[in-house]
Amino acid sequence: MTSATTVPFVKASACGNDFLIIDGMYAPADLAAFSRRICDRHEGIGADGVEWLFPSQDADARLRLFNADGSEAEVSGNGTRCVAAFICSKRTKEKIVVRTGAGLKSCKLTSRNEKSI
Repeated sequence: MTSATTVPFVKASACGNDFLIIDGMYAPADLAAFSRRICDRHEGIGADGVEWLFPSQDADARLRLFNADGSEAEVSGNGTRCVAAFICSKRTKEKIVVRTGAGLKSCKLTSRNEKSI
């Protein structure tokens, strides 16, 4: 990826945590370094982590979560909530399944706020 590449993202928050949600098609070779750089609250966009979305054979999406320090985590409840809301809004679905590092997680939309994602 060159420095001139545009990477579209969504910033979402749940219960005090904020995450960047990015389609895996924009994933650089070093996800950890890139995630650390864009999560920096002074030099980057600022976030607690990045939820990278990839295709999955057995779920609506496969997630890879990188924390602000560049470490990869199996799952974040708040991050998964953000991703589930994002996917539900894009696909007009109310139930989805996401594959995380901790396995499959089923999510159900319980309410909708049209002012959000």
